[in-house]
Amino acid sequence: MIPTRRTTYSQNIDCSEKGSLKPCPSVDKFKKEHDVYFADVEDFTLLIDHSMVNDELNLADRAWDMIGFLNPCGTGKELAESSMAEKAAEKATSFLKSKPSKEAEAEMKAEEDLKCVFNPIHRPKKSLEGFTAEEILQREKGYAMWKDEWQSTILPFWPFQGDVKEEAYSDEAPFRKIKNGDVIKISDILKLVGPEAALDNPDKKNRFDGMVILIDIHYSNWKECTWPNKVTPAYFYSFSVAPASEYKLMQDGSRQVVTHHHESKRVLYDYHGVFFMIRQHGDIGVLSWSQLTVLLLGALIIESLYRSIFTAAVLNFPSLVHTDGVSKEDMVAEEIRLEELICKDYKIGDVGAEGEKSALVSRGKGRHDSLTSEAQSSASRLLAADSNDSR
Repeated sequence: MIPTRRTTYSQNIDCSEKGSLKPCPSVDKFKKEHDVYFADVEDFTLLIDHSMVNDELNLADRAWDMIGFLNPCGTGKELAESSMAEKAAEKATSFLKSKPSKEAEAEMKAEEDLKCVFNPIHRPKKSLEGFTAEEILQREKGYAMWKDEWQSTILPFWPFQGDVKEEAYSDEAPFRKIKNGDVIKISDILKLVGPEAALDNPDKKNRFDGMVILIDIHYSNWKECTWPNKVTPAYFYSFSVAPASEYKLMQDGSRQVVTHHHESKRVLYDYHGVFFMIRQHGDIGVLSWSQLTVLLLGALIIESLYRSIFTAAVLNFPSLVHTDGVSKEDMVAEEIRLEELICKDYKIGDVGAEGEKSALVSRGKGRHDSLTSEAQSSASRLLAADSNDSR
């Protein structure tokens, strides 16, 4: 907790005139003495020292060794940029409440220009002197992979990739990484949370009442829409304000260490300030051959089911097949070809391949002969009708 205000209260606890069986004091009458505000709270710094341990995968890393990011507009490793309608509504509401000054307009413009991308947290360059060029390049690729869009990660080829070093060191977060953890100023945290976290906000009165800021730290070693790779596990910071009206801490100044029963006055200190609560979570993944096998088997079953349904629909519902401009002879030939394929795939019949082929061919010839006889009979009927007309 970082205190912003301290209020001193006094209480009379003179119980000399009361009996031992009566409570003293009977009524808690506190008298407010004075308020003290702490100066330059925004210039204080916060050190976040954290680590990640996973017993199943035998992973144990600290913040100094991992790749770090700041998520300025989301939670965890998911970026959640507000829509244009939400931005317009927020801007209109703020304008209706009070006409913005030049400083407020400049601040609003700076917020609009803020990119909704991961802000990397790098080590000092001097700490990388013991690394090889390949190790440094591997870390830079890890930073660039998390900042790239899905088009670049799913197609990791030269035309779709940018400059790795430029991407890795662009839009850096206002953190300073040291061996003991990550350091950030309180003013930067308040800016990241938004105008509602300003200590001098006239609506919230955060400096007087205090507030609670949540710091979410998400750990992950995989990203969607990427090829299989092996990069250093990364962590992601995100800040938000808890829905609490105030935060305070009370201390008894007169009885904090030693109890003095002879004293007739008690002094209480009521501290209000910014309380930081850290929540750690993550989704560490590992390749599972059993899950991969089940996935492949499921894909094969779905593909076989699709082929069976499609074949049954074509054979039992000929109207579904588009036959405009196709002669009956071509349709018969196509049916023969489909029957051959079905017999080969499903091994229908006890005869050999040659016997099946000859049977199908004879069947096709019989159909062709029936079609030819029908054509001849229709032609003879037409000639007889012509001769009757001539008579």
